[in-house]
Amino acid sequence: MNKNIDLEKKTIESENGFSLEGVLIINHKFEIIHIEEQLKYVLGFDKNEIKFNFFTNSSSEFRLKLAACFLNKIPCSFRQYIIEREKWFKCYVFPFENNFIIHFNELSYLLDLEHKFSALLESTTDFNVLVGLDYRIVSFNKSSELFAKDVLQKDIKIGDSIIEYIPITDHEDFRKDFENAIIGNFFTYDKKAVYNEKVSWFRVTFMPYYFQNSNQIKGISFNSVDITNIINTKDIIEEKESIINELFSKTEESYLFISTDLQVLYKNDAVDLIYPTFFGGLPKIGGNALLFIKNEKQNEFKEFFTRVLNGDSIQFHRNEEGIFWRILLFPVFNNLGILIGIAIRIQDITTQKLNEKKIKEQDKKLDKIVWHHSHVVRKPLANILGIYDVLKNDEIKDDKVKENYLIHLYAAAKELDTIINDVVESIRGN
Repeated sequence: MNKNIDLEKKTIESENGFSLEGVLIINHKFEIIHIEEQLKYVLGFDKNEIKFNFFTNSSSEFRLKLAACFLNKIPCSFRQYIIEREKWFKCYVFPFENNFIIHFNELSYLLDLEHKFSALLESTTDFNVLVGLDYRIVSFNKSSELFAKDVLQKDIKIGDSIIEYIPITDHEDFRKDFENAIIGNFFTYDKKAVYNEKVSWFRVTFMPYYFQNSNQIKGISFNSVDITNIINTKDIIEEKESIINELFSKTEESYLFISTDLQVLYKNDAVDLIYPTFFGGLPKIGGNALLFIKNEKQNEFKEFFTRVLNGDSIQFHRNEEGIFWRILLFPVFNNLGILIGIAIRIQDITTQKLNEKKIKEQDKKLDKIVWHHSHVVRKPLANILGIYDVLKNDEIKDDKVKENYLIHLYAAAKELDTIINDVVESIRGN
């Protein structure tokens, strides 16, 4: 009686300790002493089928594995694939007096999870290494293996110290991070590393992993992602932004960028000089665009803003208290063609306008000279040319007539001289 109680107690303790799904007790002759009722559901057989499949065939793989356990008479375990069930089971064998307790635990779902998890790790370019509390490598994925071989020129192995794969200059920082993760902290940061005189950037993550259903930390998951291209691209973008900002800041034209909800997103230096004069206020990054516009100009600005949001580009000139401005408003789109705001460019064109005015005045003077040439100048010049033709032919014999022609010739020349002097003085006077 006591023997049966002890056997039952041992069975229950084993089940609780290993969360088993079915129990079988046999003796060293492979005779079944006890079959737990649940086992037939676990294995999918009745008692006779169990006896036939596992024990009558002395050459079965399962029986050979059990024989090895019986021979050593110590607790052992092994995995067994049961063809009839098309599933894997973990078998735990415990010697008890002259009998053996066998616990069956279905592994199919665990193996499926293992395969899925393994496939997930192997399909990523991240470097994933599982490290024990003693810094020893427990497992690693394919990317880590390739990185170690190609970059570090060594083969990564389970049982190696993770420190062997960390640059010497980073050993102290790595140990600090590792100890920080051991106490339960999860953290990520970007780290620069130098391998073979080549600078690389990695996004490093330390994450503790625990025993199932417990708060006890089993080790540390060490994950790193090569972000060198991202960092380099970011540097290039920042450099380009710096160049663009430098170009915009040097120009005398003001550039203001406003989001679709009227938020000021960007302005160059010229904005602070021009906008208080033109709009009456100083725009602030993050502020509402309407706050720096005079009340009498807000309705016009809203109308322009609406038109630009609908895709129009607007350009016009404005004279404000003797200062001339050129204003351009146009829509701004991102790479996907989505409208993200409007840009406003304002340029002081007062000097240009004054120059245009001078050019117009000079054009008027030239027109006046042309008129003089075509009308006023032509008259005395024609008289001179006519008298010259008469005198040249020497057809006039009378000296008094000749003298009279000479008097007219002199008068026409004086008239022409006077006209030319008037034109010159007119040009000089302006």
